[in-house]
Amino acid sequence: MTETIIHQKGDMTQEEREKCVDGSQEEIPRYVPANPYNYSPSDLAKRSNAIAKMHERYPHCPHTWICNLYDILEHKSLEEIKVILDTKAWEGKPKERQCGGVIKDSMSVLEPDQNPHLPLDQLKIEPIVQ
Repeated sequence: MTETIIHQKGDMTQEEREKCVDGSQEEIPRYVPANPYNYSPSDLAKRSNAIAKMHERYPHCPHTWICNLYDILEHKSLEEIKVILDTKAWEGKPKERQCGGVIKDSMSVLEPDQNPHLPLDQLKIEPIVQ
């Protein structure tokens, strides 16, 4: 197991600096942004340029929306986009999504004395054994 030492600025010796430069010590990996559409480096440059121009034109639009719009327009055909616009797919009821849930029959509260706001130490809670 290697020991990681955090140095303040200026307290590393020349040898320690050379070890860090030649890669013999473990380095913290740099952040790599997500690329779910597998854009090439030139495509990423074109995308960031287009997004910057959209920000100039629509300054009040959130960044995430602009990025999603670019990705949709880049990866859908004109026919699919026309269908979305003609049917107004963004309007209407969204898909039903399950948001959370309840684990049933995991425990029961016995005799809460008709007061749901009792302190926990006054409630009699017993797990259900099956």
